[in-house]
Amino acid sequence: MLDFYTRDTEGLKKDISNLSGIGHKSLVSFAKKYHELSCGDESCIEYGKDVKRKLLFSVDFGNFSLSSTYRSKYDRDNYQYISASFYFQQIERNENLFFLIGFNQFLDDRKSTGIPFGIEYIDLQPGLGFNGSYTIDLASFFLLHYFGAGFHYKIGNLILKTKIRIAGTIELEIAGVQPSFGIMYSIR
Repeated sequence: MLDFYTRDTEGLKKDISNLSGIGHKSLVSFAKKYHELSCGDESCIEYGKDVKRKLLFSVDFGNFSLSSTYRSKYDRDNYQYISASFYFQQIERNENLFFLIGFNQFLDDRKSTGIPFGIEYIDLQPGLGFNGSYTIDLASFFLLHYFGAGFHYKIGNLILKTKIRIAGTIELEIAGVQPSFGIMYSIR
């Protein structure tokens, strides 16, 4: 099929036969070569996507409800917390994929802290979207792992979000459930 569509340009038959599978990188490379050969006099219009990495900042408020095992262990039902996080876009894989690092402050008499580090999928289209995440708590020395999913609503650079996370331990026990609400802002 590529032979047919590139028949106006000499010298691509070898490149077509050397394509190792039809993957994103090989097709982009082929398209660049086709463009160079067919538009040598600069009379063509170039269409491209100029993507700058997004940097997001988020503030979340939530409640960490402990499982029955951990209620008896810590002699309490839940912890309220506030969290601040930065999200760094990973455009090489997927424009909706972000690495995150943050800081959690639990609002209790012990004033314990958490340092979430992980990866999150955030649909950046305007309107209603989905988000999902996997994070670990560095302050717990990798003992707590969180799987989360939620919805958000994007208006301009502002995202209103809600999420629920399930916290598990390295021993594969469920430590609790963590519903949260937050505001996220696209810095760039």
